[in-house]
Amino acid sequence: MEPLNLTAESDPMKAHDPDLPEDEQFLIVLGQCVSRRRLAQGLTQDELATRSGLSRAEIQFIENAGRKPKVATVRRCCTGLGISFMELIAEAERCLDEEQAKANACIVALKVAAVV
Repeated sequence: MEPLNLTAESDPMKAHDPDLPEDEQFLIVLGQCVSRRRLAQGLTQDELATRSGLSRAEIQFIENAGRKPKVATVRRCCTGLGISFMELIAEAERCLDEEQAKANACIVALKVAAVV
């Protein structure tokens, strides 16, 4: 796994930074989706790791966007969550699109407020 320069845990709004490369924004949102799914099932990171056949550190790296995970690692995580890989990717894409739309609306509102 290749290290990233940030973690979602240290700065959750970083995913919406327009200067951040799109792949890094996506990995942050993907990690947030995994974390939400895990918590909704009442699982700890250790429990998800056991279900997935991964280490707790690998689950942390995915959830915190600390590294760029291999596809096989994310697929194993999905298996542990009981969802398909494509389901997770689609959810992350939807969330990223929604967050980008919210950020764009805020920018427009700020520009309008500055003119008034």
